[in-house]
Amino acid sequence: MKRHLCLLFLLTLLSCQEKVKKESVPPTLLLEKLKQEAKNNADKKGPDEKIDFWNDVLNHSPYNQHHVPQAYIYYQLAKEYAKTDLETSKTYLEMALGLIEKEKDFFEIKISVYNGLGNIYLTEGKTFQSNHYYNKAAALIAAYPDEIAPRAKVICLVNCAQENFNSSQIDKSTAQNYLALQTIIANKNNLGEDFYYNNLFRAYTQLFKIYERTNQLDSLRLYNQKVGEIYKLLESDKIQRFFYGEKAIIFGHEQKLDSAIIYTKKCEEFDKRAYAETNFDLHQLNLYISYTNLITFYAAKQQFSASEKYIKATQDIESHFGVNYRSKFDNRMAQAVYYLQKKNLNTYRKLHLESLAIKDSIQASNSAKAIEEISVFYDVEAKKKSIDFLNETVKTTNEKLETRTLLLIISGLLLLIVSGFIGFYVYVQKQGKKLAVKEKMLLQQKLLRTQMEPHFIFNTLSSLQSFIRFEEKEKSIKYLNLFSKLLRSSLEMSRNDLISLEDEIEAIRNYLILQQMRNNHNFEFNIDMPDDTLGVMVPPMLIQPFVENAVIHGVSPLQGKGEIRININLNSDLITVEIRDNGKVNNKIKSSGHTSLSGSIAKERMDLLFKETSKKGEIQVTQTKDNYTVVLKIPYKNA
Repeated sequence: MKRHLCLLFLLTLLSCQEKVKKESVPPTLLLEKLKQEAKNNADKKGPDEKIDFWNDVLNHSPYNQHHVPQAYIYYQLAKEYAKTDLETSKTYLEMALGLIEKEKDFFEIKISVYNGLGNIYLTEGKTFQSNHYYNKAAALIAAYPDEIAPRAKVICLVNCAQENFNSSQIDKSTAQNYLALQTIIANKNNLGEDFYYNNLFRAYTQLFKIYERTNQLDSLRLYNQKVGEIYKLLESDKIQRFFYGEKAIIFGHEQKLDSAIIYTKKCEEFDKRAYAETNFDLHQLNLYISYTNLITFYAAKQQFSASEKYIKATQDIESHFGVNYRSKFDNRMAQAVYYLQKKNLNTYRKLHLESLAIKDSIQASNSAKAIEEISVFYDVEAKKKSIDFLNETVKTTNEKLETRTLLLIISGLLLLIVSGFIGFYVYVQKQGKKLAVKEKMLLQQKLLRTQMEPHFIFNTLSSLQSFIRFEEKEKSIKYLNLFSKLLRSSLEMSRNDLISLEDEIEAIRNYLILQQMRNNHNFEFNIDMPDDTLGVMVPPMLIQPFVENAVIHGVSPLQGKGEIRININLNSDLITVEIRDNGKVNNKIKSSGHTSLSGSIAKERMDLLFKETSKKGEIQVTQTKDNYTVVLKIPYKNA
């Protein structure tokens, strides 16, 4: 018990120090360890395997005990789910954001989370919210340029520049594209070839669109040339499509209409082939844009039949495909140019008004959408602030509770120690009493044995005296020899608390032979016992008194031939000894129940033995008109 109390004391102290240990591990080291573990498990290439890995890491200490590694794990889970389940990916990104925004540093994780949320909201069509997160990431890059890895910086800047261009923030988009280009070129050897050229291509095409809007022809030529160089290196169909499209736009600005038509027709062929192969809406929209550009170019050349062909083609697309407002506006402007060239002013005015209506619809739709997004965004932000306030309140309350809990633990520990010492004292006292009772029982057993053994010797000497008195010399010698063996075994058995069952039965056999000689062989005996008694230990001279009663009070008074049978059986924890004689029931002594001093002593020993071993033993006595039976059930031990 003392050992248990010490162990409990140590466990309590360790639990009190657990919080301190958690806080003492620097989050930077935890993050490095986590990244190294992820690197060691890079062979897990399937999405499901990676998700299982990150979930497993999330459930283990110490990563689940600090905001920074938890946020990093949530971000990695969001990356994996983004391939199959955008809603789950968004949930993990928001969880990561809630954790990492509370930290002062770790800008790279913050930027990755902002960029991820920007991508999700862009996919959902929530441009205001996507722009918000992209610009938050860009602001961190501008404030801490040396704290962020080049790869994360490039991804964020290119995405943010594209969204700022779409929302007409041209200056921001231009600055971010140039910063992205500067970062890409400066880190060419560290970014990987695919990543380097893909993002270089994105930055060049975005700058081309910016300068197209401001009609800076020299810049258009420059960035189209840059895209052409990448196309020659990679020979990518996607880059080829952009290169041809940009070429057509440049020739259009230069009024080189034949060349503009040639390159636009190349784009048309590409878009038709791509749409036939994939059936993607993007390729259908690109085909619609190519048709719109061809309407303009053919109208400028006054090839009206060709323009009419492409007007009909765009109408066919509009009949089964939802064309966005901006592309529809460009199409109506192209048709207006066509009718202006044909001097059809009424249709021109009609189309011009329709295009203006579409433009107004675009602005109204964008304004309504922006207002709705802003409203939702600020509502979400207000809720976040409310949640943060509640979290701070909960944190303060938990700290107070932890302090009070610590005091309660210390008080409880002191009470437990005092109670433990009291309990230990009581336990020692009880064990002392049990030991004293046990010693008392052992002494009583030894005392009872010393009472029984002289009685047995007295009976045996009386028999020897009768042989000597009748001058039966040979019988006396044989009897004395058997008696000496029996006496020697009795002396040896008296020194031990337990003896083997074979020694006990051998002593009984010698005793019965002596009694046969004493009673002129007026009875026979048989001892039946199993062969597997090796190692079975029993209390000494416990069976013998009942055998003695069978001789003296059972078969000795008979006029005819007596019979004693002893059967011994073993089970898992008890020996069953059956002693049966054919003494007359109406015999005077028999009617008193075969009582004798040694039998009474044996019964007292049996009672004490059962108390000591806590095993259920018993003495059963049955009698019929033909025999008298005693059954002993004695606990035993194995040597």
